[in-house]
Amino acid sequence: MPSLRRLKQKQEDFEEIYEILSEKLSRLRRRYNIETDTAVKFKLKEEIKECKEEIEEIEEKLDDIEEKIDNYQKGNHSQAIDKPQNVDTLHKVLLKLGYWQQQQLFEKIVRTHQQSHGAFLIHGKSRDYGQRWLANRLAFNAARNLAGKTILIDLNRRTLRTDMSSIWEEFAGRISLAEESSAGEIVTGLLKLWQSQHVLICFNNVDESIEDNLRDLIDNLWTGLVQRISQHQPSQFKLLIFFLDYQGLVKSWNIGFVTDYQPDFKTRLPFELPEIIPFCRETIRTWLDYQEDYLPETLSLDKEQTVKILLAKKGIPEPTFRKICELCGCNWYDQEEKWFRL
Repeated sequence: MPSLRRLKQKQEDFEEIYEILSEKLSRLRRRYNIETDTAVKFKLKEEIKECKEEIEEIEEKLDDIEEKIDNYQKGNHSQAIDKPQNVDTLHKVLLKLGYWQQQQLFEKIVRTHQQSHGAFLIHGKSRDYGQRWLANRLAFNAARNLAGKTILIDLNRRTLRTDMSSIWEEFAGRISLAEESSAGEIVTGLLKLWQSQHVLICFNNVDESIEDNLRDLIDNLWTGLVQRISQHQPSQFKLLIFFLDYQGLVKSWNIGFVTDYQPDFKTRLPFELPEIIPFCRETIRTWLDYQEDYLPETLSLDKEQTVKILLAKKGIPEPTFRKICELCGCNWYDQEEKWFRL
């Protein structure tokens, strides 16, 4: 539970960050106004957008701290610090727990080097490792929101496990094309959507399908998209594909996923993100330290006890998330439909 002194120190820190970002935004806008190169101008536009989003996040944090300081000075200490847990705030807090190796590689590809498109294998030993949660987290971070076209195709259904034609038929239907549309026509349809919105695609349970089907999707969907994207002007929107593996099988298939990224390295293959592993004690404790202002007081008063309770789930991501929700007075299962857009 932060004291008034700590709240004011945080306020000063965030105000300093706000000033730095505001100056950065002004510089970027000046450069954008005088730049004549189209490619550079596009990159500057993306940087301006990201800077504005960072400023908005800092403004939200400053508003929250100012409210807490005001309530604290009025004597409403418990109201300022221990107000009821907000589900949206809890969601944002959970999105900051773990998966740093996967997020670092993803951001290196999609955000640091301004890539507008990418395909990624997300894998772990079981469904409880939160592969789909991570796909939604990465998509949310890249697109800032999930507004746009989201497509979820579950390869676990009997008709889709081995029948490639059924996969193409469902995909075509989900983008309002005729069932008999070819892979090339589906690629054209996706690119048309991508010109005006984010396009976020998730193939769920790829480990329940067969190797030939995944190879077909990569060769005829992803490679087809990459070939056509190179002919388009850079887009402000993201086109992302996630392949979710819940048994850790797919990485051993003869697909040839790329495990690292270099800016000058051109590839038409999807990237394999690092295997998801359980959260360690340090990961959970660091998360508690940084997020204590947004969690109920009962979780932060005795952090070692909270860590002990959470580690009873052996660091496995989804059971850990469910326990945190329980401790915050929220039911994980009640929020799944809202939190899992992909």
